Amino acid sequence: MRASARDVALSAGMDARGGGTARRDLARVPSMLPPLTFGRWFPYAAEALAEMPDEPGVFQVRREQGLVDLPRGKSAMLRYGAAESSLRRSFAELLAQPGPRAMIETGDGAAEAEAWLVRWASSPVPREHYERLLRGFTERFGAPPRDQP
Repeated sequence: MRASARDVALSAGMDARGGGTARRDLARVPSMLPPLTFGRWFPYAAEALAEMPDEPGVFQVRREQGLVDLPRGKSAMLRYGAAESSLRRSFAELLAQPGPRAMIETGDGAAEAEAWLVRWASSPVPREHYERLLRGFTERFGAPPRDQP
């Protein structure tokens, strides 16, 4: 039987609200973090807000097509983020900022803004999951995702 995220948090020395000194160390011990289950990819647009939960979690933003060159390979991933209280609210704030910045050449020689996708996973400890995702990406590719703040 799998332990619930709350049970994992409590066994790690955290109180029911997710606080406590052990919380800082969760991202460093992957087996202590509850598993993440990401959903499907959605276009990076306001329509994704209707599907996003109003709860804590993490999100990923990637290119719809093509890869970004990095020091140790290529990846479509552009950014990771964490929402301590509401994925929906955090993504709405992100959408209010300038979006896709890179221009790509189309087959007919014209240029257009690259298309982005977003997906998310609920998490009782979003900051710790975010830190683990970002650290893993940076270790693998030698740099953070292209558009990581």
